[in-house]
Amino acid sequence: MRLALFCAYHKFSARFLPSLKSSEPNMRLLCWKVVYAMQHYRLVFVGLILLLQACTATQPNSTNPKAPKESYRYTDKQVKSERYPSMISVPFEITMAEVERQLNANLQGVIYEDNSYDDDNQDNFMCRVTKLNAISATAQNNTFLFNVPLKIWVSVRFGLLGVYQTKETEFAINLKLNTKFSIDPTWQAHTETTLAGYDWISKPVVKLGPVQLPVTSIISKVLNSKKEVVEKGIDEAVQKNIEIKKYVLQAWNTTLQPMNLSDKYRAWLKVTPLEIQMTPLQTVNNRVRASIGIQALTETVFGERPEGRQVSDIPNLKVVPNVSNDCQIGVISEISHNEAARLMSDTLVGQKFSFNNNKYTVEVTSIDLYGTENQVVIKAGLKGSINGNIFFKGVPMYDVQKK
Repeated sequence: MRLALFCAYHKFSARFLPSLKSSEPNMRLLCWKVVYAMQHYRLVFVGLILLLQACTATQPNSTNPKAPKESYRYTDKQVKSERYPSMISVPFEITMAEVERQLNANLQGVIYEDNSYDDDNQDNFMCRVTKLNAISATAQNNTFLFNVPLKIWVSVRFGLLGVYQTKETEFAINLKLNTKFSIDPTWQAHTETTLAGYDWISKPVVKLGPVQLPVTSIISKVLNSKKEVVEKGIDEAVQKNIEIKKYVLQAWNTTLQPMNLSDKYRAWLKVTPLEIQMTPLQTVNNRVRASIGIQALTETVFGERPEGRQVSDIPNLKVVPNVSNDCQIGVISEISHNEAARLMSDTLVGQKFSFNNNKYTVEVTSIDLYGTENQVVIKAGLKGSINGNIFFKGVPMYDVQKK
């Protein structure tokens, strides 16, 4: 009988999770395929043939061998320190039509305003620049080319010995801009705008009583002298109206919420982003392209829904020359002994196994699971030709071919 018990106690190859150990009874077993292997566990009961052959055919036998000692080689902290981040490369592409749509949605009304005659070394000049119609955009040589229809109101002060008069006019132009766009590490949109010229939509005139005098040449000189002011005003308007970090933060917090993979196995995917990388924007065939690299910890958890969390800030963007096209996925899976035992019980408890032409029959009444050093111990309760508990001990492994 001792020989038979020893044979049933020998190491077995079980087809579920490779295990990493914890110092607590809720030792964590790692390998997300555990749930799919539970249905194959009936194979371990083949060892019962040797037990049953050592028993008499007429009387049920009882067995309660000494249980292996529960012990663990690694702490929970050591297990988590072995997690490997995943790196996912995501191509980013946006058409210039979409750039136009976003610009027109975010740049509305007054784009630039100068309400003082006395600023800029008392330039005696005031103006208000308002978007007139939709902005059109194209891309060439990593530069955005914008046509911006504007309505411009201008007021000029002139005088002598403290006696001043003002004259104002209003006109419309189609402003031509060359802009380089970038995102800095703080997720702030930045533009470097150069005024490439303009076309008159309606020319400026000044009213002197019933007479209207064209002042196109005067206004042209004023606009040319204000070139840097216009460029700076447009860049500041873009920076003020285009928010990037807010949307990235929303996506980041959405990613932090566990995703349900399976109701049956109570499996959850947990993703913890660590870093986002991005290459500089490039323009190709009137499209804007970049590569985005996302580094994250990915794990599957079995049991109750893991607690989701929210963050109020995100790491800075890491701007890099290039992002590797290789995707590296490191998945760690976590399942408590109680949850693994529950899954096994759902498959095995109540199952009957017959051997030797139905001469011997046992029914599985309970399943428990714990660890001893780097091995897993399965305690199976039986009734029938054998009554009591038997223990299986071994190193779990995943059968890649049979899955």
